Amino acid sequence: MTKRKLTAEERKQLQIQRELKWQSLTLADDFLFGKIMSDPELCREMIDRIFPSLKIGDIKVIQTQKRIKNALHLRGIQLDLFANTNDRKTFDFEIQTTSRLDQFKRTRAYHIAIGFDGLKLANLKQSGFYDDLPETFVVFICTFDPFGKGRHVYSFENYCTEDRDIKLNDGGYTVFLNTEGMMNDISPRLQRFLDYIAGRNASKKDRFIRTLNTKLKEAKENVTWRREYMLLLSREAEKFAEGRIEGRAEGRVEGRIEGRIEGRAEGKVEGIDETRKGVATDMIREGEPLSKILKYSRLAEDTIFAIAKSLGVNLA
Repeated sequence: MTKRKLTAEERKQLQIQRELKWQSLTLADDFLFGKIMSDPELCREMIDRIFPSLKIGDIKVIQTQKRIKNALHLRGIQLDLFANTNDRKTFDFEIQTTSRLDQFKRTRAYHIAIGFDGLKLANLKQSGFYDDLPETFVVFICTFDPFGKGRHVYSFENYCTEDRDIKLNDGGYTVFLNTEGMMNDISPRLQRFLDYIAGRNASKKDRFIRTLNTKLKEAKENVTWRREYMLLLSREAEKFAEGRIEGRAEGRVEGRIEGRIEGRAEGKVEGIDETRKGVATDMIREGEPLSKILKYSRLAEDTIFAIAKSLGVNLA
């Protein structure tokens, strides 16, 4: 089927919509988060607030939207913010605004990717290979509670199941931060940072927060970053189209679903969120299972249940 071309008026409205979206972005957007936090001093301050007892060397590499692709990751892994220090510590920071079924297993893939990439960056010899593996820190900054326990921070490392006093000491650490935590379980410094990520008023007395706010305003005026962001929005529809073609080739219903996403993304001006809600609505009406709705709409589970309730459909 030939893709319908947008009219001049539709293109104008789409451009206005994208411009409004750009101006409304906060630090909870992965694109701007990576751009702003790639400043070594800001990155170091963030690390210090998340890991106050961790001592790190000089940050020698910072990359945003870094793609790692090798034999272990044929599809490639894209990191929001990658940082590497001269004392063999490697960090990956991910902004997560919606719940995903694979979000926990993703941490394992990220540890493997940034660990071996750290070896490559250090240009180490094969001798002493395992000892040369860097410590890896994978941090998900979530605007929702990934575990539903009310904590601001959930930290993980490997312990012996039979004796919790025994640590594996494999150098891998995973942290989920929750901007919506209810407990008094973090420092005021980290609380102010999470409040700022969530778009809540944070103390103006905090120099770090003031700097972030200034950098965010400056980012909105950065013509190069704006152009890059607009290009990313345009490419998102192309990714949906690729999924539709693959689905048709396999003769599956998934292809039709991806096609709906592409059509709505290019043919309407309501924005990506409304597009995803429309996809979820169609799938609910067609009786698709929750797992498939989550996969293709990319909406939070609570949002999908709310749409189903408004349609009088019980997904339980």
